[in-house]
Amino acid sequence: MRLDGPLKGVPVMSVLLVFFLTTLHSVTGSDEVRNLYNAMMTNYSSHVRPARNFTKPTAVYMDIALNKIIGLNDRAQVLTTLLSVHMHWKDDYMTWDPADFGGMTSANFPSEALWTPKINLQNKAGDTDGSLEPLDDLKVFWDGRVVSVHPGTLYSSCRLRLQHFPFDTQTCTLLFGPWNHDDTELLLVNQSDTLVNPDHYTESVEWALIEDSIRPQLTHHTYNPHGKFGHYLFALFLPCALLLTMVLSGYLLPPSAPVRLQMSITMLLALVVLQLTIINSLPASGDLTLISRNRTALFSLSAQYYVVVIVITSLSVINAGILTHIINRRKPMGPWVEKIILVYLAYVMCEVENRPEPVCENDKAPKQPDNDQDQENSVEVASLAGDEAHQQTGVPKDIQILLQNISTDLHLLTEDKKNSRRSNDTVRKQAKAARILNKLAFIVLGITSFAFTVNFLLWPFHSAA
Repeated sequence: MRLDGPLKGVPVMSVLLVFFLTTLHSVTGSDEVRNLYNAMMTNYSSHVRPARNFTKPTAVYMDIALNKIIGLNDRAQVLTTLLSVHMHWKDDYMTWDPADFGGMTSANFPSEALWTPKINLQNKAGDTDGSLEPLDDLKVFWDGRVVSVHPGTLYSSCRLRLQHFPFDTQTCTLLFGPWNHDDTELLLVNQSDTLVNPDHYTESVEWALIEDSIRPQLTHHTYNPHGKFGHYLFALFLPCALLLTMVLSGYLLPPSAPVRLQMSITMLLALVVLQLTIINSLPASGDLTLISRNRTALFSLSAQYYVVVIVITSLSVINAGILTHIINRRKPMGPWVEKIILVYLAYVMCEVENRPEPVCENDKAPKQPDNDQDQENSVEVASLAGDEAHQQTGVPKDIQILLQNISTDLHLLTEDKKNSRRSNDTVRKQAKAARILNKLAFIVLGITSFAFTVNFLLWPFHSAA
């Protein structure tokens, strides 16, 4: 009898024979695995280190691969990573002859049935145990080599150094070791040259891995994640820089403008509110010691920039108040203050008034008589002349009194004109002094702001060099 379809022409007995042999091989293989398991588990204890010579430590070979940096909690200083750990060791009690079990060279055993090294993350963070739990099955080879795979998410503590935030590069260490064995019982051996396999590593959104290293003992795995600062530049630096620009633009207004002081106070309040708003985004703790420079940084780089901007804004408020006081002051400045501001600072700030002076004594203009003094003298002469005329010609006394009153009024008008002239000169000098001090403050604070801003932006390139 023959079959139709794809097996057309093939005898039915041949198909049945192939099916029978396949099924028989499967059953036989299952029996061999069962026999192997029973033979290996006889008198085997998973609580005893599988070493026939207990004076010799069991070598555990580890291969750790970093798959992803999930996150780094700045405040808690906790690093979350996704790792894949491959380990293998020699089990002296799990060896067999493949010929006795149908040529079987390897088999899977439950992880709870065999002895496994208890390797833990010793610098774990939080309430996690940090243990490397293997998968359900362990692969065992005929020569006693046991292979286990330990994938998982680990939480490790990472001491942060935040003096360069947000252009910071952190060094985090994963410290692995056994809890229940010492060096005389368990020996960890490294089998990997690097932590990162480009084919399996997933780039983090916030952190970029720039370097990784492994110590020979395989107890320290160190890598340096570098923060991606683009987000912080737009969220922290840009608003602060814009407010600083607005503060400096206030110096373009006249010193006598009342809006100057109001604008400076408003910018200072805006900076304080901005800092309170984003303070949760800034790391609150960390090691700020600069050991390499033998000094201590009290603030991170971004905090230093914020402090500088707030100080500049505060100085602008103080400067606006001082200029307002100078402009509204009615008393003249002291001679030394006037000389320093109106002579020396005016020369430095290019505020010297260009008045032509005569070359020699002959070129000097003749001194003009003082009209006010002439008027006063003429009035007095007229008054005396009136008295003499009254004595000589008999001028009425009431006319004499009228002339005296006119003389007194003219004298008062002359004094008022002199005082007004002095007051106008004082106001002019004080306005010029305010203008010079305003220009000086703008130049000093502008250069300081520019220097700190450029230093802040160029810090990544400076630190990389």
